[in-house]
Amino acid sequence: MRRFHFRLEGVRSLRAHAETAAQTALARELALGAACEAELERADAALRSAQIAETPSSGEALAARQAFVERRERERESAGIAVRVQQEVVSARSDDLLSATVERVALDKLRERHETRHRLSNARAEDATLGELALSRRLRQQGDPA
Repeated sequence: MRRFHFRLEGVRSLRAHAETAAQTALARELALGAACEAELERADAALRSAQIAETPSSGEALAARQAFVERRERERESAGIAVRVQQEVVSARSDDLLSATVERVALDKLRERHETRHRLSNARAEDATLGELALSRRLRQQGDPA
């Protein structure tokens, strides 16, 4: 019986490695996304705190407070942009993972089909060999020297 050898095993192995790399990249981007979300929450809290602060009595203090609130608004906007950009990156990495998985699964299915054909071929060859042995034994038992 011949052993099974999949000629594209090297390619399948590379596809599996690419899928693992895509999983790792997605996990890294998800962690960065969580950090961006935390930064956005922190910026939201800082903005709310700045907005509810006590109104100063002097004009100079009022201008300084307004500048502080505007800075917090810019920080919050920047954090929001970072979250949206990170969501796009996560989406791209997710698409990469899906693509890598599809490619690996296609090669796995091809390997399974080839292995099934190989086993079937070996079973047929074994059946033929057993049939020939049974026939020759039968002929010997009947006294025919063939």
